[in-house]
Amino acid sequence: MNDISVIIPAYNRADLLPRTIDSVARQTLLPLEVIIVNDVSPDNTQEVCARLIEKYQGHLNIVYINHDVNKGEGGSRNTGIAHARGKYLAFLDSDDEWRAEKLERQRQFIADHDVDGVFCESYLVEGGDYAGAPLTTIDHDVIVAERLLTRGCGYGTGTNLMIARDVVAEQPFDENLRLFVDVDWLYRVAQTARLMIMHEGLAYYHKAPMRDGAYVKDRADKFMDKYSKVIADWPWYKKLQVISYMNWNVAFGYEGNRHYYMAAYYFLRGIMLWPVRNPKHYLFVPLNILKGIVRWG
Repeated sequence: MNDISVIIPAYNRADLLPRTIDSVARQTLLPLEVIIVNDVSPDNTQEVCARLIEKYQGHLNIVYINHDVNKGEGGSRNTGIAHARGKYLAFLDSDDEWRAEKLERQRQFIADHDVDGVFCESYLVEGGDYAGAPLTTIDHDVIVAERLLTRGCGYGTGTNLMIARDVVAEQPFDENLRLFVDVDWLYRVAQTARLMIMHEGLAYYHKAPMRDGAYVKDRADKFMDKYSKVIADWPWYKKLQVISYMNWNVAFGYEGNRHYYMAAYYFLRGIMLWPVRNPKHYLFVPLNILKGIVRWG
């Protein structure tokens, strides 16, 4: 079953790529190819990739592609898909890792369940603490398109997904979106593809710095402009769920960059729009106000 193309978008991650590629090289089921797409990185990604190709020669078939213009993660994945030869695609972000059995376990799952694609669960690594990394679990088994807009995409498309290439050939990533790319793409793919979740932690997700809330807000507005027609005929309560989810993302962007008062404001907006949620979410507002007081007085 050596029929998997691994696609790795790379931007300014020369220091992390060796770790990522090493996790592919340790797979119990080696892929047909590993496609690295350098998205005009300002660092020495090209030189690092040349060394990796030499290091793994005879073990991994590494294909290096260099963009002339920056296309973002969606555009880089599109390039990888266009060049892929495998029957299945496995995306991997350039700062993340896989457990050794990831590809083998997912490929077997697809064969056993006759599905188009499968997500695994992942461990959240902060500060290099693998032993203490919590497992991010998913509370359902099947991907439902509508749920992606009302509750978001917490599946880790960039690292946790294996999917049949022919399913996504006619559904490219939207290169005009630089945020919420995964939600948009997966929503379209899930209209026709059967996608499931296997409840095994097979990937390591390394937490990266959050984008600032103002940046997230701008991209959220663009996303909502694109999907306004999609949700126009939805019941009012589902529309509120979508808007609440977008506010929640903006809030996390502000919180992650220590703009606590703005975070509290957008958390509150999200709660007011959709109050039916985990009771712990209600603590986000006072906690951010408290952190703001501690920081600013």
